[in-house]
Amino acid sequence: MHKPIVFLLAAACLGQLSGCANTQIASDILLQQQAETSAANSKLAPEKIIIEVNQDIHDALLGQLQLYAPLHIESAQKNLLLAEKDLRQGEPIKHVLEYAYKAQQLISDAYKIRTLVASTLSEAYNERDILLELEAHKALPLTFQTLMKALRDLVVEVEGGFVENASSAQATLLASMQQLRIDTLKKRYLSDIENLLEQSDKLEAKKFASQTYQQAQAAYLDLINTIEQSPLDDYKAMATAAQITRTAVQRTNFIARESAALTALSAEEAERQALYIASLIEQLAAGLGEESLPGQSYHDHVDFLLKQLPVAVSASSEKKTVSTSNTSKASKPADKNTAIAHPVPTEKPIIQ
Repeated sequence: MHKPIVFLLAAACLGQLSGCANTQIASDILLQQQAETSAANSKLAPEKIIIEVNQDIHDALLGQLQLYAPLHIESAQKNLLLAEKDLRQGEPIKHVLEYAYKAQQLISDAYKIRTLVASTLSEAYNERDILLELEAHKALPLTFQTLMKALRDLVVEVEGGFVENASSAQATLLASMQQLRIDTLKKRYLSDIENLLEQSDKLEAKKFASQTYQQAQAAYLDLINTIEQSPLDDYKAMATAAQITRTAVQRTNFIARESAALTALSAEEAERQALYIASLIEQLAAGLGEESLPGQSYHDHVDFLLKQLPVAVSASSEKKTVSTSNTSKASKPADKNTAIAHPVPTEKPIIQ
């Protein structure tokens, strides 16, 4: 059956950046200078600024700022830890304040970077949201994690000031993410059908139900083509094609099972099975208020009964209308002897 090829694409995409992914923040020197200036002019107690920075980082994490400026957030957290450590160890207040203000400057700059990252990598983030909605992280978790690592590598390129590099590499990442979407959709729509096709193989459907087996295979290929060729957001078309395929394979398995059982019948067993089927048709005829047609083939008899269905439905509707109009009148429980009796099959099936 189908096998995802997205690992190859993801590996190729990640290979462009792995080993050389940026680790520096473009504005780091400027942020350090601003922190030193703020520390020199600060009138706040170090404890107070540390509390403020803790809250700033907490709010940033709640807003998932780490997804758009991971280097900024990581550096801010490290500087905050250093500020807290120096304060505990009695280091000069100047050092404590510089670390604390550097963390605060990093958080402030992270919000600006988020806007740049979101605009530069908008297509990749949109595709990420779609993958999350489709639960690709559950369907193909390793592939999803690989692609999210590749997305992060592009984000840190932007943080490092290499915006053009990130923008040009986005196309490769996007292709891999879209392939993951296709593979996720295949897993969603094909998994249960492929289990049914495995049953077809066990039932030797190709031998005992060759015509319906071919129809099911054609439907299966059409489904794959629908997933691969339809617009990626046309889930209705995919669901419809999946239902058609599922029904075709289920019918194939039923026919294969019945066909295999029929080929194993003796003459006496075949007669009993024929009588059983005839009794089912007679039951249907009685339910429609029609006489059975003992001289007719199964096909002709059922065809005749199908043509009587509209008449029977119309008659049933008229009875319900009359019954509804008389609901205000007192009535006695119906006599069991007057109930319509539907005959039961007189023969037991050979094929269960």
